Amino acid sequence: VFEAPVIEAWDPSVLRTIVPVGSVWKFADEGPAPPASWRSGSFDDSAWKSGPAPLGYGDDWVLTAVSFGDDSEAKRITTHFRRSFTVDTPEELAELRIRLRRDDGAIVYVNGVEVTRDNMPPESDSETPAIMAASGPAEEWYFPHSIPTKVLRKGVNVIAVEIHQSGGSSSDLSFDLALEGRARRAPNTAEAITSVTIDESH
Repeated sequence: VFEAPVIEAWDPSVLRTIVPVGSVWKFADEGPAPPASWRSGSFDDSAWKSGPAPLGYGDDWVLTAVSFGDDSEAKRITTHFRRSFTVDTPEELAELRIRLRRDDGAIVYVNGVEVTRDNMPPESDSETPAIMAASGPAEEWYFPHSIPTKVLRKGVNVIAVEIHQSGGSSSDLSFDLALEGRARRAPNTAEAITSVTIDESH
């Protein structure tokens, strides 16, 4: 039985949406796995496809279709997604979290640093399947993960996500993600202070 994880309700006055649900993502769904540098800001993703989330295949809610390869019984295990975003004052964010929709498993990086993995073993490569298949409500849920604020940089940042299937015959794939921050409050005021700019160019 699927039990939805609790997502803490942050005070709207301090909630900062950095990457919203339904954002446009670049993705690689053809050929061999990209080099490890794909997780970094210096990687050239200009040849990658792009489209709004949810991305995937096999489900009615998918907005952007990704390819699984030539064989429906031996689908590609891993699909790679990335996008950039800008944070003007990262030091003013007290907490950072992602809400991750993943079918089946995922590994998330910010500026080349792994910040969380969900439904994946501790060690993996592009051919490592997810631990189990997502089904029912778990296919549509946004799983919360706290991540360290220290991974953010002032200016342009990159978030990169691997989505892993549980096996080559998996019938569907879906991915979406929100990145949110909780701003520090200014001393003796009721207002939070921070400046976050959403970059929708990628």
